[in-house]
Amino acid sequence: MTYGTLPYNITWSATGPITDVRIYYSTNDGVTYPNEITTSAGVPATPAVYSWDIPNSIVGKHLKVKIVDKNNSDTSAESTNTFEIIGQLDLNSPVGGEKWTVGGTGAIQWT
Repeated sequence: MTYGTLPYNITWSATGPITDVRIYYSTNDGVTYPNEITTSAGVPATPAVYSWDIPNSIVGKHLKVKIVDKNNSDTSAESTNTFEIIGQLDLNSPVGGEKWTVGGTGAIQWT
């Protein structure tokens, strides 16, 4: 996953009388889940998808997501594998077609 791309869809399946879920992420291979993606109000369990705008504050290679029944925290599921969030660079200049001479200078800009 990268910052600045389209939102990432987190998906799950729910069985039984689950009406709302809360979603958390872990930065330590799922040892703890102190970071909530949703609010304490949660999101509807169906449709079983949440569009996550990845914030710039998350960096890591040992991330996992956990879905928890809002009304019963004993009912939960976590991502099977870890994932990584990396940054993204966009090159603004040069854009192509420029002619630079050996020993000259040129502006390189990125965001």
